[in-house]
Amino acid sequence: MQESDILRFYSAIGARIRAERKKVNLKQEALGAVLNLSRASIVNIEMGRQRPSIHLLWEVSKILNIQLQDLIPQFESNETLNPKWKKIIDTQLSNAQMNDKNTTEKILGFIGDVSNKK
Repeated sequence: MQESDILRFYSAIGARIRAERKKVNLKQEALGAVLNLSRASIVNIEMGRQRPSIHLLWEVSKILNIQLQDLIPQFESNETLNPKWKKIIDTQLSNAQMNDKNTTEKILGFIGDVSNKK
């Protein structure tokens, strides 16, 4: 995931928190007090400048009485896979699916590891 995608992702989370907070007429100070955060931290989270942990998002969802997944945007990266790599991966997955599930899982795990190390 590229840095621009990450920024877009956290900005979208912050916008959702802001919208849900306003729906229940909760001030930033009040949300911060319940979460043991400053108003400045709430502002930064809502602006996408501060990246909340999953646990914090879970707490926010409980306070706002919404599902955690409602805070997480459906997200597609602008990043594209090199066509050469896509062909290799598709071929390996096709071969693995004919052989066994364990091989497929290993290939997908490897792809995930490589993607996370960018």
